[in-house]
Amino acid sequence: MNEICQYSPNGDGTMTCSRCHDTRRHRERYFRSCPGPPPSRGLGDTIANFTHATGIAQAVEAVSNAIGVPCGCNKRQQWLNEVVPYRQE
Repeated sequence: MNEICQYSPNGDGTMTCSRCHDTRRHRERYFRSCPGPPPSRGLGDTIANFTHATGIAQAVEAVSNAIGVPCGCNKRQQWLNEVVPYRQE
């Protein structure tokens, strides 16, 4: 049995599923079968999945929005995926 996406507000008018990281507008009513997290391509994806699951990513985003300085998480995630990729078979 498939689960439904579990959306949480991001504080910027959008909401993100805690499992698959699908992002939607906050007021949009949207129910879908959640595919779950995509397979990790490298260390950056693994760290991103951990920080989203524990709420660290949401806290960093809130502070980043409050002080008006981008956190750089996506660039860091991409860089880590390139430096420490997982073997794809």
